[in-house]
Amino acid sequence: MHSYSSGDWEISKEYDDDLINRNLKTIDIIAPSYILYHFYTKMERGCYADAKDLADKLSDIGNVYEHEYSIVSKYFANAPFLKKYRKLREALIEVNKGINFTNKTAFTLFLFALYSTKARIQMMMGDIQEAENTLQYANEIKSEIFPPPFLLRHFLRSHFAIDLYQLEQSIKTGNASDIAKNKMNALKAAKKAVKNSRKVVFDQIETYKLMGVYFWLINKQKKALKWWSRSISEGERLEGRELSRTYFEVGKRLLQSNSKHKELNNITAEEYLEKARTLFKEMDLQWDLDELDKVMAER
Repeated sequence: MHSYSSGDWEISKEYDDDLINRNLKTIDIIAPSYILYHFYTKMERGCYADAKDLADKLSDIGNVYEHEYSIVSKYFANAPFLKKYRKLREALIEVNKGINFTNKTAFTLFLFALYSTKARIQMMMGDIQEAENTLQYANEIKSEIFPPPFLLRHFLRSHFAIDLYQLEQSIKTGNASDIAKNKMNALKAAKKAVKNSRKVVFDQIETYKLMGVYFWLINKQKKALKWWSRSISEGERLEGRELSRTYFEVGKRLLQSNSKHKELNNITAEEYLEKARTLFKEMDLQWDLDELDKVMAER
């Protein structure tokens, strides 16, 4: 898991199914943890079919051997997986099943991560109040445990994303006191998310993208461009497909009427949107393609 969190994916060996089958004779947490590591590596690199096969493998082990940890790991894999590919209704169903099952086990750390993931799913579906309520459940669990960075990231990113949404809404309504409050909340969440991402570097692609959004919203566009440039650099270095959404964000923001800039790194808004479209099509991300089409229609 260290090479995954550090971004040194090339030093890890390819997934070995025979190794798993040998370890199933004395099943413990090693086999499912090994699968989980390779699952997340495949997911971040956009290998949808391979990642799904590994999630299914966790499910099979859990059901055949009645192995709690494997079942919990399956939910911990599947819910973020479906969220990543924006299959949001399926993701909400899966995360609710995961919460219901994990509630009956001693795996409180995973319960914390599942609630954190659910909050982000609800936010993406437009249920902001429910997302905030769910994040509060996660925060209550967090106060009783010490989640490692790999699990804490789900909470911090959800918190940051929700605070950014609230900031953007308050800017649209023009309420000065709300803007000041939400700006402070978003900055606090941002600092925590960035600090944690130093320990789970693949997370930097999205976290840096969100940092760019924060600075764009408060009209510090040069800082926003610097953060987006860092997100792109990390995405290209790690070959992480979350890069596609940074391309989209940059293209979308550069097209806005308040944009003081026409390009980033000598690439125009239209070119970034085309880069995003290419990757969205490769990964069959219809939700993202629809969002991109909305931006193009509003030009």
